[in-house]
Amino acid sequence: MFNLKSKKFLVGALFLILIVGSSVNVAFAGQDIHSLLSSWFQTERSNSIAEIEEAVAIEQEIQTERLKEELRLGIENAERQLENYTDKMKANSISEIQKHADQLVNSIEIDQSEEKNNVTSQLEAIIQDAKNKIDAIASQPVVAPDGDKDTSK
Repeated sequence: MFNLKSKKFLVGALFLILIVGSSVNVAFAGQDIHSLLSSWFQTERSNSIAEIEEAVAIEQEIQTERLKEELRLGIENAERQLENYTDKMKANSISEIQKHADQLVNSIEIDQSEEKNNVTSQLEAIIQDAKNKIDAIASQPVVAPDGDKDTSK
């Protein structure tokens, strides 16, 4: 049926088709590999970013809790130190006030001599005034109720 030339031509054509088809297939496979790799890298990048964000969020939460605890401990320590300082300052202030009051008490000298002299002078003046009034009354003539003067003393 077919002669040798046509068989050779047919075999050559088939071979040529196979070569062209396989190179086209390689070209499509190259494009598929490129898109497959791009997709894989994109997926891996997204997964990596998500893992990094999750790790950062977890670590941030851990460090935030650590910071809160350290702040709480620092505040408690500061409160204790302030309370101790306040107690010490109160004790020092009270001691200073007591020492000052003791010094004032020890330095107080009550000098009543001037006051005693004033009181004595006033009493003597009152006594003298009373004596003068009594003498004035005694030196007046006594009048009897009938109107006669009593000359006896």
